[in-house]
Amino acid sequence: MDLSRIGAGVARQLESINRGRKFERTLFALAVVLFVGAFYLSYRSLPDLDFDWRWFGLVISMVPVAMLLSGLEYRVSGRILGHRIGIAEALRISILSSAANLLPLPGAALVRAQALKFKGSKYVGAFASTAAIGAGWVGTAMSLAGCLLLATSQWQLGSLFALGGAAALLAMLSLIKVSNPQLLRLGLQIVAVETAFVAVSGVRMYAALRGIGFDVSATQAITLTVAAALASAAGVFPGGLGLRELIAGVLSPLVGLPVAAGILGASFDRLIGLLVLALAATAVTLISLRRKASASARDP
Repeated sequence: MDLSRIGAGVARQLESINRGRKFERTLFALAVVLFVGAFYLSYRSLPDLDFDWRWFGLVISMVPVAMLLSGLEYRVSGRILGHRIGIAEALRISILSSAANLLPLPGAALVRAQALKFKGSKYVGAFASTAAIGAGWVGTAMSLAGCLLLATSQWQLGSLFALGGAAALLAMLSLIKVSNPQLLRLGLQIVAVETAFVAVSGVRMYAALRGIGFDVSATQAITLTVAAALASAAGVFPGGLGLRELIAGVLSPLVGLPVAAGILGASFDRLIGLLVLALAATAVTLISLRRKASASARDP
């Protein structure tokens, strides 16, 4: 996979933004203000936080696992369109698409769709398969949270999440059908990957909350992972920046946590993830440039 071609496609989108699409740039600035403001106010409202930095080490260790699972997501989106994608290529695209989420546009979806287009797919199919993954993430996260909430006798919230999850999974199947009739097999593959992804996200949220001094349960941690799925699916802010943290704050009191705890837990999880992601994206870019330079030297 020629990453420079994907980068060129993304660059064209950025150029169109710079030529006058001020709305996207405004949203990006608003997202940053929202994130920083929510973090600051939440931190100030909890002056007696008891940090245990060892838990943040667990968050760091889970980020590469999440990257790998994101790569598996991309592999499944390729299978929907009839492409066979190697795990190394899938991981590279996953890292770059996640890094592109920091741009003032839906970066992850754009990079993945661009990569699928270069494999011969049309944009409609590429975006449909990418959207199917997103719907599967929302559906799986809400379904798992709903089941855990029902198991702990939180009937109203659990039922709401379970119904919302079922609706999102049906939407996933409809999006798969756009390009591939093998709904059940591909749908199960998506759910399997997303179940693992939600579990890893739950561990990260659990560790982040323990790191800032809150004793949480698996049900609380998994429920708060729904915030990331909903914020990403909304597509309003890049990577759900700010929106994810606010949704986590809204969900927190519903599962017995302070609003500020959910916001700070999601914020620290994001900051740690961005740090690891930046290192990974830099490594992938440097490797790609080195390979391109070597190829140019062999074929002057």
